[in-house]
Parts: sequence; C-alpha cells; structure tokens
Amino acid sequence: MSTRLQRVLLVDDDPATNFLHRLSIEECDCVDAVDEALSADAALKLLQPDDSGPNGASAPPELILLDINMPGHNGWHLLDALRQNPLARKPVISMVTTSANPDDRKRAQDYPEVDDFLTKPMSGADFRELLARHFPQDSAP
Repeated sequence: MSTRLQRVLLVDDDPATNFLHRLSIEECDCVDAVDEALSADAALKLLQPDDSGPNGASAPPELILLDINMPGHNGWHLLDALRQNPLARKPVISMVTTSANPDDRKRAQDYPEVDDFLTKPMSGADFRELLARHFPQDSAP
C-alpha cells in the first residue's frame, strides 16, 4: 500500500479500543503518527491550531476515527463543534461505534462532515478498506 498519512486521531473514551485500533493502523504501516483523545473535549483541544509556527506545529490529522457514545460530550458534540468552527483542512471523519441503532447511522448521514461509518472494533482490513475509499493511491507509477 503506497497511501501514507501523516496523522490519524482516535477519539474514543475506551483505552482498550484505542489500543486495538492503534494495532490495526500499525499493521498497515501507513501512518506516521496516531494521536488519541479520550473525550470530545480532548479531541477539540488537539484540533486547535498551534500558534507556535510551522516548525512547532504538528500536522492536523487527515483522518479522525470518532466514537459516538462517550460520557460528557459525545461524538455528535464534536461534529457540531467542527461544523461551527471548521478546520483549515477538512479531515476524513469516520464514525466508529458498537452501536447497532440504525438511527445512529441515519443521523451520521445527516452530517456532511461524516465520510464513513464503521463498526468497532476495526480490523487492519477495515482500515485498509477505509484508506482505499477515501485516500486513493496516486496514479503516478
């Protein structure tokens, strides 16, 4: 796989799920850095622009894997916050959830910010398919 991402952000309140998703991502060997946020609020802080300049700023994520159900502010809250204050470069956002509620899938479709919807835990194959859908390989040889 030649698609390579600089940064992925995992947003899930369950450290075990973040660990499994990190393993799936590392299995693909196609991401330079994986950040974790255990809440929507922590994710918003990580997504704030860094004022230290180009040498001190970390690259914004190209991909956010976002859980829906978290204590406090949930994934929907994060999406609403991003809608009100869009990032300079829109990342691909995939909802990743254990929710079997069809209303969650329908609600996700109502958010133009949401690009995909996966059931967790996400496997390495799921991650590769997500990359293929949203980050097609360069057509150059």
